Amino acid sequence: MGRVRACSTVTWKIATDRIYRLMIAQRIRHRDSVEATNTQGIAVRHTPEFVSELFDEELGLPPRNAKAEGSGKVHRPFRFRSAQIS
Repeated sequence: MGRVRACSTVTWKIATDRIYRLMIAQRIRHRDSVEATNTQGIAVRHTPEFVSELFDEELGLPPRNAKAEGSGKVHRPFRFRSAQIS
């Protein structure tokens, strides 16, 4: 019984991940035709750069224009590249 439940949970998480990726891709794709607002009611365009900044903020990464002390580079383990819409 435990194996079935674990497999079901993994499948559910994969499906949820795909749904969220498609939702984000739709926001980026239709950013010029549908207005989206932030929590303050201000219109924001969901560009790939804006979405990357949101992910960085949630992951606790430094801002993209910040430089690490001494190296001149920012370590960025994750990067939003693209999403496919079928």
